[in-house]
Amino acid sequence: MFRHFLWLLVLLPAWVAAQPWASRPLGELAIYPEQRVNARVEALDQARVAAEVGARIERIEVRVGDTVSTGDVLLRLDNTDYRIAADRASAQVDLLSARLALAEAQLEQARTLAGQGFVSADGLRIRETELAVTRSELAAARQALDAARVALARAAVRAPFDGVVRERLASTGDYASPGAPLLVLASTRDTEIHALVPEAQVSGLIEGAAVEFRVGSVAYPVSVSRVLPLVESAGQTRRVLVAGPPEL
Repeated sequence: MFRHFLWLLVLLPAWVAAQPWASRPLGELAIYPEQRVNARVEALDQARVAAEVGARIERIEVRVGDTVSTGDVLLRLDNTDYRIAADRASAQVDLLSARLALAEAQLEQARTLAGQGFVSADGLRIRETELAVTRSELAAARQALDAARVALARAAVRAPFDGVVRERLASTGDYASPGAPLLVLASTRDTEIHALVPEAQVSGLIEGAAVEFRVGSVAYPVSVSRVLPLVESAGQTRRVLVAGPPEL
């Protein structure tokens, strides 16, 4: 038996030299186990968009599934009352501006007459007080005008971020109360992948196994960001949160 083994050793180099051979990477020959689980992309931000002022809905500009950008008008409220209030506030500002100009001219005249002895010190103080009061009234009127313009602008409900309209909670003609949700908007800018992974497979993910997210025939390389500690009793699974590429 020992001599037979030596004979094989002597002939083996000649047999190998006579055969064509080629090297291949181990990665092409090795078989790696593959596990698949269902996953879904979820938005980190999902807002129930509400009106900030009360009015009847005049027109809804978007439908479910529409993509919108920050600042796009989602729906319009009847702004008649708010436009009238803004016009009234603007007229009040104009009126007080004219009164302020008159009060400044009267004070200047009173100072000139006081220098000539025709107006008493008390009369001069009255003119100065009238000017100060008018200035305060004008400042308050301007603030009221700013508030009226803000309310008028809020009659157009705008998108708070880039997103997709997921749900409509109101219809044209409904009365929108302040704070009542009208639309559901999901962000398209910041997303996260959620997957329910069997408990027995979670350890392999934590140890750094290669993970990819497939949409049809397209595969995206992703990485596990965190694993929730709670086990869901229905399927003995744990929720795994995956950080995906920006295009998701």
